Formats: sequence, C-alpha cells, structure tokens
Amino acid sequence: MEILLPKRNDSAQTEKLSSRTVTVVGANGAGKSRFGVEIARRIQDHAFWLSAQKALCIMPPHEVWPGSIEAMYRDAMEHSHYVSREIPTEFDQLLFLLLSEECRNLFEYKFKTPRGERGNFPETRFDRVQKLWERVFPRNKMLRAEGRLLIQSENSEPFNPLRLSSGEKAVLYYIAGVLFAMPNAVILVEDPEFYLHHSIMKSLWDSIESLRKDCTFVYLTHDLDFAASRVESTCIWVRSFDADRMSWDYEFIRNDDSFPEGMYLDILGSRKPVLFIEGAATGSIDVKLYPYIFPEYTVKPLGGCNKVIEATRAFADLKEIHHLESRGIVDRDRRTEREVEYLRSRHVYVPEVAEVENLLMLEGVIRSVARRMKRNENKVFEIVK
Repeated sequence: MEILLPKRNDSAQTEKLSSRTVTVVGANGAGKSRFGVEIARRIQDHAFWLSAQKALCIMPPHEVWPGSIEAMYRDAMEHSHYVSREIPTEFDQLLFLLLSEECRNLFEYKFKTPRGERGNFPETRFDRVQKLWERVFPRNKMLRAEGRLLIQSENSEPFNPLRLSSGEKAVLYYIAGVLFAMPNAVILVEDPEFYLHHSIMKSLWDSIESLRKDCTFVYLTHDLDFAASRVESTCIWVRSFDADRMSWDYEFIRNDDSFPEGMYLDILGSRKPVLFIEGAATGSIDVKLYPYIFPEYTVKPLGGCNKVIEATRAFADLKEIHHLESRGIVDRDRRTEREVEYLRSRHVYVPEVAEVENLLMLEGVIRSVARRMKRNENKVFEIVK
C-alpha cells in the first residue's frame, strides 16, 4: 500500500512511499512515535497500531482508533449478552476476541451440520496463532478448554496465559494482533523489539510478516539490531521533530553492499565522526589502542585493509545524508610513498611504522610507560633499544 510520509523540515512536498516493510529508526525523543501517528492519521481507516509495551499495561483514558483491537472489543461488548465486565488491558481484550471468534465458528459449524452441510472445519485465527506460537515455543502447547485459552508447558499443569512472562505475552500479542488487522492494513508496530530476546527477534518478525502478506508493516524503533534485521525494509532515520511546524528532519538510509546497514545505523546513533580501522572486533591491539588515542571518534574495526578503504569511501559518499566525518587507518606494510599519499587523499591514513604493534616500540611510548611504572625512563629505553 502507498504511504504518505510526514512533512520534512526542508520540504513543502508530501512524499509517497511504496514498500511492504518500512523501518523508522531514531534515538529516544527524536519523534519516532509522533512520526508513526502522523502516518496513521494520513491513511486513516487502514492504520492498525500495535504496542506490546502499552498492551500489557492498564492505560489511562485515551482516544480509541477505529478498527483497533480496543474498538473491536468494545463493539463485541455491545453485541454480547454474556460479557458484563470491562477487560482492562489490550492483551486481555485480544484474547477475548480470539476466543469469541473461535466459539462463534464452532457454533456456526454445529448449526450447519443438521442441514447436511458438514465439511472440513475452516482454519481459524486461533489455529494460525497456535501454529506459530508452538513453533516459537515448541515446549509450550496452546490448548482450548471450556471456552478458555490455556498454556501447558512440559511437565506442568495447564495454566492461564496471564501467567506467561512479559516476553511470551508479547509474542502472543504480536502474532494474534496482526491477524485482526483489517485487509490491506498499514500495521504500525511501536518498539517491536520490546520484551523480546534478540535470538528470536528476526525469525519471529519474518514469520509474523508472512501471516499478513496483504499488509504493509511500519516499525518504529530505536533498536539498531532490530533495524538491521529487516533486510528488505525501507529504512528511514528520524533525527528530530519540530512540534511548532509539525515537521520532521529525516532521511532514507540507502542499503549499500559496501557499507552494512547495521553498522551504518550504529554509527549514526553515536553522532561522532567515525574512524575505520583494521583488526577484529575483540582481542586485536587496534581495537584496544585506537579508542584511547582518538576518543572523539567512533572507532569501528573491519578486519582487513581493503574493507577499511572501501568503508571510508562509502561513508564519505553518504555525507550529504549523515553529515559526519569519516577517516580510516591501515597498516603501512610494504606500501610505497605514492600509495600512502593516494590513501591520505582519500582520508585513509598510514602510520609511519609497518604495523600497529610497532607503535608500542616508539621512544615516546616507551618513556611514557616507564614513567607511569615509576622506572628510570633512560635505563628502560636503553634496554629496549
């Protein structure tokens, strides 16, 4: 479905976006949630909002969106002769809707039977929730019992789903929630990583998206790992929100093979200039040494020198989007002076020593360490030399 994006600070035009998944990422307080609300306002009847953080809590009085879980629950309350109490949270309301539909389908099937219309029982929302739930949590079975939903773990008695952990409730809420979205909906998910363990986050949302191939998913997150996990998604980075003008400072993040999106988001989040270096992420001298020498930079190890050179180039090409400086450092190895000058012209710098380990053998470093250790620096330097 085509989405009308909120107004940009520097543009009077309304941008349109056609993408099955959109990830809106930004720091806390940058205006992501308001960005999502503005998208929902522009598409009106096709917007469907999910927030596990809010769904598991009793919320103060608020506006009820048409087509939302709470709106469907209130409608069911008005037409039900059997439910007389208010259910406090959206999570409970969703379970009520799920079970009500299951009972209604059973009644309809039973009433058709005497007329000779008996056939295969159609797959219900409950069935689809159960399949994915038990795939995510293979040791937890979902049961129907006397009009109730129960969960049974290995070697335990069936129990009420309200006794599930917050993470398990969030999974159940997200799976069931998307199935109640209207056809061709734009499903806006606020903090989709909330309560979820990173080990299941990517596969869970891949599976949830597959449940509703007719819908567009818009994720609002500050979690960079989650943003990077949405491989096919259009990614929007929200910098800030201007409440007076009701406009946002935001940019599209380009997926560039030479510059991984996850790393790009991580760097953007730090808001420091970036220094790309050789070495592994853990254990290498480069990673231990350079952050102390260049504390004003976000230091990113990339492994080999070719990756450092390419990442520095790619990040510089995107400077009009992120407005951050980028530099690189590679070992000298056997490079000629001409090669060194060429790299420096591309903001990739080469120390005067062959490898980073040799920096520890410079006279100034040896003398500084000796003084720190309260040793005679002249004697120490003569020994090392």
